[in-house]
Amino acid sequence: MSTVYSQLEIFSVGSVRNPAFNLTNISLLGKTETSEGVFNNPIYFKEISVMTLNGILIILIENANTLSIDLPLINFAKGICLIQLTDYNGNKYFGKLVKN
Repeated sequence: MSTVYSQLEIFSVGSVRNPAFNLTNISLLGKTETSEGVFNNPIYFKEISVMTLNGILIILIENANTLSIDLPLINFAKGICLIQLTDYNGNKYFGKLVKN
């Protein structure tokens, strides 16, 4: 029997940390846990949305067709943003990004 789960990874470019400053890398990593161990399965995502905590859309990237993306944060206000990724099966993944 295997268990499938996913993890949204948000990394600041140049260092692996969140909060981020000017640029962050976003990737979606699916993991399958079996009796033999845990296996990583990168997931292509179709759409990326970045929103304020109030749900106001800041950025929408459609037809991304990528495993990861560098997201420039230079024009973002300091604070917390929500990130939603949608894969090609319609599954949605959520993460939090802190901008310093």
